[in-house]
Amino acid sequence: KGLTPADKGRLLHEVLQSLFGGLAANAAALPVFRTRDEIVNAEATNRLPGVLEAHIDAVFQVYFDPVSDDPWQRAYLAAEKRRLQIRLTDWLACEARRHPFTVEACEESLPDVHVGDLRLRLRADRIDLLPDGSRLLLDYKTGRISPAAWKGNRPDEPQLPLYATYGNVENVSGVLFAKIRAGETEFEGRVRDARAQLSADFGTKQVIVTDPYTDTMRDGWARALANLALEFLQGVATVTPREPDRKSTRLNSSHITI
Repeated sequence: KGLTPADKGRLLHEVLQSLFGGLAANAAALPVFRTRDEIVNAEATNRLPGVLEAHIDAVFQVYFDPVSDDPWQRAYLAAEKRRLQIRLTDWLACEARRHPFTVEACEESLPDVHVGDLRLRLRADRIDLLPDGSRLLLDYKTGRISPAAWKGNRPDEPQLPLYATYGNVENVSGVLFAKIRAGETEFEGRVRDARAQLSADFGTKQVIVTDPYTDTMRDGWARALANLALEFLQGVATVTPREPDRKSTRLNSSHITI
């Protein structure tokens, strides 16, 4: 039996959580990255492949028998490990090109979240602290996704706007999809000043630069999400698709629990 897309996504999340020090069981035994400079140093000293392989092996051992006598399963899992190593090597190269940052939290539970009378339990993939004291909220994605989904009164994939507006994270200066896909390994999102706070590699005409994260944007998200929460509590089930093939806004996710 092969891995489903959901299985692959879970494994990728857990390897990243382990790699950035978010798994206590691995923290004492494996080297972890807490800062951009640690990633850059590992690249420069050719330690990155070994560190990454160790974290992938550690996560796979939790879910799969490392001494399985099934040759097909051994070959399949070895191929999946290689695929993950390639994807995450590309991703860490993307992280290394950023301005300095410190990973403040991984898979962080955001406590006491209320959207009006709706109480939620949220969990952020990652929170990065920047030298200016502000924070970026990251959500790892392996599928096709765009920040354009956050526009309007019924935003799709609203996790990051929800974390920014109601997650009780102080001094947020941006929300980002960390896209980890073959040929599409990049950051997409909204940042107050992407070239100064994330990477100078962004072109001046890229959307992440021309459409920055602002207080007005955040307040618009807050109003839209508050209205959706009120509709949910009132049992409103009107079909008002944003697009012909979309029937509802996806408020719930693996990182949002009502």
